[in-house]
Amino acid sequence: MAKSARDFSRILLKLVGGMHQASERNHQQSYQLIRTLLGPLLQHCIPLQVNGLANVPLTGPVLLVANHRSLLDPFLIGAVIPRHIHFVAESWFGAIPGLRRLSSKIGVIILPRSQRSQYLIELGKQQLACQAMLGIFPEGAWPTLVPSPPGTVLPFQAGAAKLIVESGIVGLTVVPAGITGQGEHVIASLPGWVFRYLEPWNPLYRRDRLEMRSYRSATLRFGQPHYFVVPTELAGERYQQVIAAISERLRTAIMALLY
Repeated sequence: MAKSARDFSRILLKLVGGMHQASERNHQQSYQLIRTLLGPLLQHCIPLQVNGLANVPLTGPVLLVANHRSLLDPFLIGAVIPRHIHFVAESWFGAIPGLRRLSSKIGVIILPRSQRSQYLIELGKQQLACQAMLGIFPEGAWPTLVPSPPGTVLPFQAGAAKLIVESGIVGLTVVPAGITGQGEHVIASLPGWVFRYLEPWNPLYRRDRLEMRSYRSATLRFGQPHYFVVPTELAGERYQQVIAAISERLRTAIMALLY
């Protein structure tokens, strides 16, 4: 009986693993198709200067952490990095049918409305364990929709640092990326209720109007990879201190890439 149960477990694990590999292949194919079609067009519309691309590993688990000035930033990053990136997106992506379908096809991680950090950690751990590359913007959506002086980098939300601490991946490669836009301009100004309808709990969308911006041109710099040695058995105040220290270290690294 025990042997039968063990055999069944092994078969089930192989089946689940095969399903994940098949799903990942489908994501990669759709992602690369979109990248092939849109990449050259995007770089024609927004000329890009790229530095430090050799700092981005083409294999193995990677967490790419970037500042965020425009909703076009993931597309700019994806246009220059040849490997598949699982970007993390706000929950309203999943509330718009067209975006939800596109996101599911290319492996975007859409955060839920509640328990966002826990969801990111659990799904992020799975992806990194499968040697994937994740792209995350720890400032959130705020700087893409609310005007701020060029070069501003808001304090980081804790999700990226928590993923680093809790991923369990020894030697996880964390690559900082800095996006500097030249000639920032508004491409759409929308009433806040449009987003408020999708995410009524988010204080960002209580504003009267929100502005989507683009660039005339942009510079994208990838910094030296960071590797973190995480203490074991973190809890309470010590856990929060480590999360804050990792977040600030990455924020400082990104700020240095903007000039």
